[in-house]
Amino acid sequence: MDIVRYTCEFHKKEQSKVLQEHKIVLYCPDCAKEHILSIIQTEDRLKEKYAQHHHEKIEKNRQRLIHQLLLSCLVAFYLQLTPWIFAPFFYDTQTIQQYVQAVGYTYRWMWTEAWMILISSILLGLGIYYIQDAIRKIKKLPPLHSKRTYHKKKDQVHAVKRFQQSSRLKKAQIYIKKLHKRFIEEKTTIKPVELMTEYELILYYAKLIQHMAYKDVQIIVPSESFGVAIIAQQHGVRTAMMVCKEPEKLTPEMMNHFATGRAYYDCERAILMTPTTLCPDGKQFAEELHITCWNMKEKEEQLTYDESEAWQAYLDPYLIKHDQDLKQYAIYETHRLLETYDT
Repeated sequence: MDIVRYTCEFHKKEQSKVLQEHKIVLYCPDCAKEHILSIIQTEDRLKEKYAQHHHEKIEKNRQRLIHQLLLSCLVAFYLQLTPWIFAPFFYDTQTIQQYVQAVGYTYRWMWTEAWMILISSILLGLGIYYIQDAIRKIKKLPPLHSKRTYHKKKDQVHAVKRFQQSSRLKKAQIYIKKLHKRFIEEKTTIKPVELMTEYELILYYAKLIQHMAYKDVQIIVPSESFGVAIIAQQHGVRTAMMVCKEPEKLTPEMMNHFATGRAYYDCERAILMTPTTLCPDGKQFAEELHITCWNMKEKEEQLTYDESEAWQAYLDPYLIKHDQDLKQYAIYETHRLLETYDT
C-alpha cells in the first residue's frame, strides 16, 4: 500500500517525497526547482572536492611505493655494485682489462668469505621481498580517472531530473513500506479487551477516539485525577473521559468523583467509557450528573473508516506537508552532505 496521493494546488501535479530523518517530506518538483538545483550543485562541489582529495591520496601512495621500490633495489644490490667502485683502491687498474680483472677478483673474494655471503644473502632477500611488496601494492592502486566536469550552470530541469532519479526517492519508499509493515503488525496484535490491563484499555480507547475526530488527546493518571483518564477535544468542546473496565464495580461515589474531575479539568463534557452496557440504575445516575455513557464495543462497531483511512491516519504524523518547495529540506540536505563527505 502506497502513501495517499497528494497534489500541488498551484501546479496541479502529484507531489513526490523524500526522507528527512524520520519524516517524509512531500514536495512539488516544479515548486522546488530552485532548491533542488542548490542541492545538486552542493553535491557536485563536494563530489569534486572528494574526487580531488582521493586523486591526491592515490598519487601520494604511488610516489611512496615508487620510493620503496627504489630503496629496495638499493638494499638488494648495493653490495653487488661495490666491487665496481672499490676495486681500483685495492688492485692496479691502469687499463680497462686490469679494471675488469680487479672487479672479478673482488667478486670471488666476496663470494668465498662466509660472513660476506651471509650479509649479501640477507640484504638480497630483504630487497627482493620489499620490491615484490611494492610492485604488488602499486598494481592494487585504483586507476586515476580523468577529472570529471560537473554542471555549474543554472540548469534547473537537469537538476530536477537528477534529483528525481537519485536514491533519495527510493529511500522514502522503503521507509514507507517499513511504516506500513509496523501498521499491519499493530493492527493484528491488539489484545482482546478482556485480557487488557486498565492502562492498556485506556491507551486502546485513546487511539479509538482519534478515529472519531477527537483531537489533542491527553492521557491522565486516573488515581490522581478524580477518575479522569483521557482529555480530548472535538469541535472545540473539551471533554473529560473515564475508562471503567468492570462496569459492575462502578459505584455512585466513583461517578460523583468523576463529575468533580470534569469541573477540575475545566471540561464542558464528561463521558464514561465501558466495554459493555452500563446497568439501568447506573446509567440513570450518570445522566443525573450529566455524564454520557458509551458502550465502546458498539462505538467500535459503528466506526466506518476503511483500511486506507486508518493507514492514512497512522501515516499522517510522519508527514511534512509544509515544505513543498524543499527550502527547509535543502538546509538539512546540505548539512548531511557536508557530514558525509567530511568523514
